[in-house]
Amino acid sequence: MTKQEMTDKFGMLYDMMASSNDVKQMHTFGEVMKRMMAWCIENKPEMAEEYIEELCAIKWRQYLTRNEATEVVRGMKPEAPWDYSTWEKAMEAMHLEMEREGVFNRYALWVAMNQVYTDFGESTARMLGEPLSKIPAETIVPYMHDMAVALLTDPDGKYCIREYHLK
Repeated sequence: MTKQEMTDKFGMLYDMMASSNDVKQMHTFGEVMKRMMAWCIENKPEMAEEYIEELCAIKWRQYLTRNEATEVVRGMKPEAPWDYSTWEKAMEAMHLEMEREGVFNRYALWVAMNQVYTDFGESTARMLGEPLSKIPAETIVPYMHDMAVALLTDPDGKYCIREYHLK
């Protein structure tokens, strides 16, 4: 089989399994994937780790891997205010929620807070009556946190961080 034929056949079998209600098909596909992952872990551990991180999206409604989030933040215009370690230290120091099990993970929140800051930081500063550059982190970070959490937990469910930033 050529690479294209293998790709096409795999895609067809995946689509067949994914659209089926037959649990046997899901188990067959899953068992093959377990063997493939075991080989990948043994021979390509970095790749295996990346795949496992991407599969963690199953556990969360709003999820990004660290690599995905880093790429998003790196490409933000205007420039994002917080790199990951700066953000994490601020969150810990202020005892702010970084993850909500099943709802959003820390990398989704990090991106959302940077997004909210770059999109609405100046507007928030005007509401606070100060230039953004004059507002201390201990004041602005909780505002950005609350707005980002609201975005990620929107009850309408219209906002999807993966679709917004990665598609």
